[in-house]
Amino acid sequence: MMIDAEELKRRLEESGEDKVRERLASNIYGSPERPIVEEWLLSKEREKSYKKMEEYLNIARSAKHAAWIAAIAALISAMAAIAAGIW
Repeated sequence: MMIDAEELKRRLEESGEDKVRERLASNIYGSPERPIVEEWLLSKEREKSYKKMEEYLNIARSAKHAAWIAAIAALISAMAAIAAGIW
């Protein structure tokens, strides 16, 4: 029997990840559907990983910017201290 993969994926999206995992664990999906369902779940996991990685990169960028601001502030403070000592 031929499975319409796109139609199955549409139904999986409608059901949601948790429900699909429950059905997979209950062996609801037959052998022609199972690989498609497993690949769909893997794609959902990859999406989550990518989103989490983007969050970490954004945090790292913010930390880098904060470090630059702190370095510039320290440099300005040092220059002000030197200028105050000279005058």
